Amino acid sequence: MAFPAAFTDEEFTIPSTVETVAPYAFENNKNLTSVTVPPSVKTIENNAFDSCSELETLYLNEGLESIGEYAFSYCGMLDLNTLPNSVTHIGNCAFNDTAAYDKEENWENDLFYIGNCLLDSRQHTESEPIAVKDGTRLIADYAFSYCFKNVTEIMFPDTVTHIGEMAMLSCDSLEKVRVLEQNTSFKSVDGVLYNDDVSVLIQYPQKKAEKTFVIPDTVTVIGEYALSS
Repeated sequence: MAFPAAFTDEEFTIPSTVETVAPYAFENNKNLTSVTVPPSVKTIENNAFDSCSELETLYLNEGLESIGEYAFSYCGMLDLNTLPNSVTHIGNCAFNDTAAYDKEENWENDLFYIGNCLLDSRQHTESEPIAVKDGTRLIADYAFSYCFKNVTEIMFPDTVTHIGEMAMLSCDSLEKVRVLEQNTSFKSVDGVLYNDDVSVLIQYPQKKAEKTFVIPDTVTVIGEYALSS
């Protein structure tokens, strides 16, 4: 669906027949203050609500599966405490420059969280290991990228079930990725991140000390930039 720019309604409920909110559907609307997204909506595409500066209230229901990059960025009034547990993918910068993003209580170790989702990071200059907080289930695309250049180790709790694309791109000092053994979705083998059955190689640490690496014969897929330095 797309929302006509000429509409001046302050509140809008997306019809229950809608499954996808198109890219830029509500972009730059200056009138909307409240939007209700029904359970029928599975996907909110890239930039769908980008720069809706007056949007303050957003009702997202269980059933939503994917939120695209910059979907709600620059919605400066928007404050969220939770996201539906049905969401399995969140794109880059989906909630950057919102009221939630500006709340210091939503940051821990320079990582930005909404509820049990880790969405983004800011510059972290210390050379040290970093642990994702307990209870986190989803890591957004590019979540650690570019800002964690000095971090030597990233540790994931057993609750993480989804890690987005290129989440650790340009983590130039990364020596090891560690996953708690109780995690049933991901596995760390000698500091390298795989899915649970070691069929997908997700991330080889950029600064791992070994000179050689033999990809396990169980691997059938190598993730994008998985071996990028």
